[in-house]
Amino acid sequence: MLPDGLDSALVSVDALAHDVNNLLATIDINLNIMGTLLQQARPDALGVYVSAAADATQQAGALMRRFASAAAAAAARDAAKALAASCEQARAPLALPPQAAQSGAAAQPPLRDSAEWYRAMFESIDEGFCIIEKMGGDVGGAPLDFRYIEANPAFVVHSGLSGVVGKTLRQVIPDECADWLLTYDAVCTSGVAVRFERGLVTQGRVLELYAFALNDATRRCVGVSFKDITERKRTEDLLRKNHATFSSLIQSAPFGLYVVDAQFRLWEVSAASRKVFSQITPLIGRDFEDILRIVWTEPFVSEALARFRHTLHTGAPYAASNTIEQRANVADIESYDWKIERITLPDGTFGVACYFYDVTERQLAAEALRESEERYRNLFDSIDEGFCVIEMLFDEAGKPVDYLFLETNPNFEKQIRLPGAAGKRASELLPGLEAHWFDTYGKVALTGESIRFTKELGAMDVLLDVYACRVGGAQSRKVAIVFNNITERSRLEQQARLQAASLLELDRRKDEFLAMLSHELRNPLAPLSNAVQLLRLQIQDDPLQQQACNIIAHQVGQLTHLVDDLLDVSRITTGRIQLRCAAVAARSVVERAVETAHPLITQRRHGLTVSLPAQPIWLHADVARLEQVAVNLLTNAAKYTDEGGHIWLSVEQDGDAALLRVRDNGIGIAAEILPRIFDLFTQAERSLDRSQGGLGIGLCLVRRLVELHGGSVEAHSIVGQGSEFIVRLPAMPVAGSPPPMAADVVRLAEKFCRILIVDDNVDLARSQATLLEVVGHAVRIAYDGPSALEIAIDDRPDVVLLDIGLPGMSGFDVARRIRQHPAIKEMVLIAMTGYGQDADRQRSREAGFDHHLVKPVDFGKLQILLARIADRASPLAE
Repeated sequence: MLPDGLDSALVSVDALAHDVNNLLATIDINLNIMGTLLQQARPDALGVYVSAAADATQQAGALMRRFASAAAAAAARDAAKALAASCEQARAPLALPPQAAQSGAAAQPPLRDSAEWYRAMFESIDEGFCIIEKMGGDVGGAPLDFRYIEANPAFVVHSGLSGVVGKTLRQVIPDECADWLLTYDAVCTSGVAVRFERGLVTQGRVLELYAFALNDATRRCVGVSFKDITERKRTEDLLRKNHATFSSLIQSAPFGLYVVDAQFRLWEVSAASRKVFSQITPLIGRDFEDILRIVWTEPFVSEALARFRHTLHTGAPYAASNTIEQRANVADIESYDWKIERITLPDGTFGVACYFYDVTERQLAAEALRESEERYRNLFDSIDEGFCVIEMLFDEAGKPVDYLFLETNPNFEKQIRLPGAAGKRASELLPGLEAHWFDTYGKVALTGESIRFTKELGAMDVLLDVYACRVGGAQSRKVAIVFNNITERSRLEQQARLQAASLLELDRRKDEFLAMLSHELRNPLAPLSNAVQLLRLQIQDDPLQQQACNIIAHQVGQLTHLVDDLLDVSRITTGRIQLRCAAVAARSVVERAVETAHPLITQRRHGLTVSLPAQPIWLHADVARLEQVAVNLLTNAAKYTDEGGHIWLSVEQDGDAALLRVRDNGIGIAAEILPRIFDLFTQAERSLDRSQGGLGIGLCLVRRLVELHGGSVEAHSIVGQGSEFIVRLPAMPVAGSPPPMAADVVRLAEKFCRILIVDDNVDLARSQATLLEVVGHAVRIAYDGPSALEIAIDDRPDVVLLDIGLPGMSGFDVARRIRQHPAIKEMVLIAMTGYGQDADRQRSREAGFDHHLVKPVDFGKLQILLARIADRASPLAE
């Protein structure tokens, strides 16, 4: 359907065109009579067009009566035409009888009768006619002009000019005669007749004229026949304007619109419909059947043609909706709503207007919507969550009091065991349902704010995880709910949380146990280590005593190493280890590792080959941890190689990496164990006697420490042929390598300290004191915190070697009290404890300790530390 405004406008234009056509009558009469008289035979036609409609208006009837009154003149003109036709066939020009030109001469009867007949015809024709004669125009003579010699009665009717005979053009139309004079002069001079239209401005008329030269001796006369076409011009102009208005309305239509005329040609196309015909050129005026066959396919083309022709002939409209057809000129399937109606065109003929809307996108959207709904329904039915749509019910005060189940999916019933809920109220299905559910869903419906929550549905004794959102606009009171019954999951999660808490507690207890184990193991190790150091300070000539001393020292070292590894694994697996990285030469790491592992290698009588590069390789690493890696690899090789074997250790540069290789010719590693060799508590050989010892954590520590340095480690082995371990670490650029560090020179015997040893382990305290006194230090001993504070205040020692785990007042408390006392707050505090984890070191720093040493303390390192302290305390020290 057309929009109301445009439909009214088209109706108005159609009515206007209809009225114009009913009022319009054009008569085009061109007589050969004057041509016959002037020996100018020319063809002519008589055409009359009037409305043939049965309900012709009053004006059309009057016009028909006017034509009837001119019937006699028409009969005379028919006779003249017959005469002109005879002359044309004979090809014999007619000359005026000489007698007709002689004034007062007696003419012969036939000629006289003929002249009278011609005169009667001349005066009775309803076209204007005149004969004009050229005057002047010669060089140097009078100006060009034409004088009217003769004019028939219709001259005045058509031109509005009277009394012109005997006057000149310059006299009759002085202001507009120039163009007329030129036209007539050209006809007179050339003898070539001319038909033209010209406006007669003074009379407000437009004339259609035919001017021809008369065949006389002077060649100065011109005959002019004409008629007033002012009304016709006005009608044509009106028709053009009507056509333009009609066309403009069609062009501006916001929908598809085109018009087919009575000849079944495309008459006009709106801008909105041109895309349908975009590939057709030319378009306007083309046969409509040809156009349809270009655009569409059969059988739609034949059906559409039949519909259009039926409407054109009968005036019966036709409408169709959702017509879906395959285009013939493009690979598209399009859909339209269309309607055709018969209309009257501006020229009075019938045409067919087709209004259409391209609903392809609407159809595609509808199809997409159907597919979406189907997918939604499939999803709705297949999801394992419960799903429902409810409509909230409110009381008069606007309070949510209930809700109605509109839709449920199959899993709704499985989740909460509530069958047949659709169409029923919650209060009906779940008597005693908590107000929380009404309030929550009511808020969602009113505000449109989605919500997710977990809540126990007391009426069903289940725990639900719920997501709710409003369905529709602000006025909607529908809520979509997706939920899961998480009762069992919640129980399992609670169980998992309890288990996790239990594991954390077990892990905490394990750490406490390891720390306590470390402390308790280190306490007896410390006096043993001190005793060994005392024995070594004595001059011993007895080989058996030296051997016994070495065995004790080796076993104390082994036990200390095992304790260290055990604590390191705990720190690494929990992510609590921290590297203290600095620039270090790979050579120094290897040398220190060889020194540490040398006693075991010597004990088992292995040969050791060390290969180091000529140029230093620098690493950004924690030197103590890298030494630990190398020591573990050397120790592992020494343990699993039969006595008298050989170990090779090398360091080399490989691009931007440093490679540390440790190879042996020992027992090798079985293929099934090799992939797990770096796992915790994995050993290459298991036997009842466990002659090689170890906890199976050394290689695990190697891999974890290497990975912390950004490197990697791999193992290669063949059973019975030995093993090789390759450590790859990032190397520092050569240009950025720091210069070798100068070795510390410690003068151990030049200065001595006054030392206070505080430890509740009497053997440890006495052995440590004896050892320090042997090398020259002054030592006092305290076995608890209060005694330590009293001695510190009275004796003002340089250094306090303070145990942490003291009974009553802990070592931390003693340290804090010392730091708070103004007289002794500057003394050096060294923690000597079995607690060696990072957290223990941090607590020591916070309590005020300057150093933290882990039992058993390496006496050599302690001597170096004390020497530095004594050096700084000296008045000569900088």
